[in-house]
Amino acid sequence: METTRFSYRENCLLDNFFKMGNDLKELERVLNQMTAHTSFDVCNTGDIEVLSFKEKNNILKDNGKITLNKNSGIPVVVNYKFEPFKLPSLNTNLPLELSTVAESSIVTHELLNEWCNNTKLSFVINNNKELTNGKIKKFFLSSKNSLQTMDRFGLSGSFLSEPCLERDMMISKSFEKDLPVTIVSRWIQSKRQGKIIETRKVFSILSAKYAHLDQWKSINSVIKAIQKNCEVGSVHCYQWHVTNFLTHLFIEFPDKAEEFSSLYKLPQKMIPGLMITTSDTGDSSFKVCGTYRISGKHSVLINKELKKKHIGNVDPMSIVTDTQKEIFAEYSLLPEKLCSLMEEDITNPSWDLKTEEGREKNISALENAISNAFKKLNIVKAIGKKFEKQLKEQLFAELNSDITYTAYDIAMMLMDMPDRVIGIDESKSTEALQKACFNAPFINYNTIAPSVELM
Repeated sequence: METTRFSYRENCLLDNFFKMGNDLKELERVLNQMTAHTSFDVCNTGDIEVLSFKEKNNILKDNGKITLNKNSGIPVVVNYKFEPFKLPSLNTNLPLELSTVAESSIVTHELLNEWCNNTKLSFVINNNKELTNGKIKKFFLSSKNSLQTMDRFGLSGSFLSEPCLERDMMISKSFEKDLPVTIVSRWIQSKRQGKIIETRKVFSILSAKYAHLDQWKSINSVIKAIQKNCEVGSVHCYQWHVTNFLTHLFIEFPDKAEEFSSLYKLPQKMIPGLMITTSDTGDSSFKVCGTYRISGKHSVLINKELKKKHIGNVDPMSIVTDTQKEIFAEYSLLPEKLCSLMEEDITNPSWDLKTEEGREKNISALENAISNAFKKLNIVKAIGKKFEKQLKEQLFAELNSDITYTAYDIAMMLMDMPDRVIGIDESKSTEALQKACFNAPFINYNTIAPSVELM
């Protein structure tokens, strides 16, 4: 997978920012640049002013979607500052037009389009101790996730995702409690007309006790501890994904894969590994999960997970010790179980597959085995009824009534499902499905396939 040298730009502030690769050096560069452009401001909610969105005449509407008119130059979007439960008006409140605060906070058209069609909410931190020349210190646009953290102020529910004056008034009212909080924001500076312009966006509003973990330092310390203290052989970076909210790193141990392949003589190589997850916006604790990937396949299967809450720095040796006890110690269970499944027949050896009757019995037994496995793995819960039905139909269509099947064959089909879901709908390739499919070899196939009358 090719990677281009990462540079932190305005589009990195978008909610849908996504970067992926398989080079650890590039991951280090991405996370370090992201950290360098992230602020953790501790303040009281009483210092936060809520600005409510109001449309202006140079914003075009197309089927209800707001589109900024680029021909008009700097977009004019009015944010009304107001006192809670007092309706704003031009006569009683100061409208802050983004064009009038452009030198400190104007954003790109792409970022404004996202904001105008999503949260439509802005924040100002107006802390007297940090005012510069008596002016507002920081101006923020909000992200979708920033609204999901409002539950600490007693606000929750779908109304938070529905921009309106009433919602903004309730948020402003809740901030009167004057609680200490940490504002997690990212920023970017750019030059416009010879002036340095800074754009900020808030991604989370967390407890003042929130302990920020440096994502790359935490990940790297754990990898180095594994290499030094664990007998897993070489460590290979399979893939990583970075968003503004989560970082996922998948590492694998190819030497262990060769060892298991030689020991258990499996037709397909199974590659053990780890998924490391972290976040600097409070969206996840530091997690380590055991994984397996079928050689040649894209998706991984996820097993047990270990969590480290954000209560201080990650202790790599503590993580490694727990990983050895709870993950590495069980790595051999999956290939060992797959090996035993090769001895369990789904196709009854007494059926004559040269006859139509024998082939019908074979297909019936195979479909029953798959259907019952779906129930035991709770595939519906993982991806929903619609996609569960599509997956099952795919597997049924690939069955060959002319050949014999073992429980190993069915288990491998089931473990391949995360890759198949990507083909159906990429958004449904979830951790829930990957975790469910990991358990496919551990189903008792002797009991889930209903008996079929023998010839």
